[in-house]
Amino acid sequence: RLLFRPPAFLRAPERVHRVYGSFLWNGSPMSTREQAYRGNEDLISFTHSFEAYAAFEYRNQAVGLGEQARELIVGSVSASYFDFFAVRPVLGRFFTALDDQVRVARRVAVLGYNFWQSEYSGSQTVLGREIQVGPASFTIIGVAPKGFAGVSDSEMPALFIPANAFAFLNARD
Repeated sequence: RLLFRPPAFLRAPERVHRVYGSFLWNGSPMSTREQAYRGNEDLISFTHSFEAYAAFEYRNQAVGLGEQARELIVGSVSASYFDFFAVRPVLGRFFTALDDQVRVARRVAVLGYNFWQSEYSGSQTVLGREIQVGPASFTIIGVAPKGFAGVSDSEMPALFIPANAFAFLNARD
């Protein structure tokens, strides 16, 4: 597919490229634009053609506990992801490289603006609260600006977690 309109807030869209991976599925060739965390790490280690990289994956995840849990779109992104966009958090901060390291296992989350408004009534005291995503609890460290969806082609993500978090969640599945 061609990208006719760049995502909102994307810096220098003429210089940004998506990397697609190809693989065989039941003998048929397939492609994907989303990489598993370890696949992205390999790409960074062995490719020197790009000046910056960012990993992303969007998927439906259970958010919340018990009867309050709902399936929502969660963006799993590397700390460098937000650098590709001309955005600042409206509250708190985005991820740092330290949040992105697997062995550090910092479970932090950045809420999407709409989710912050609907679930927390735009409360300034949301920072430091815990939110359940799948089997893990994450500490809320920030709120993305209004209208920020990253590169999601469909709905606005409810929240963003570090790219290593899906690797963690997958290991527990």
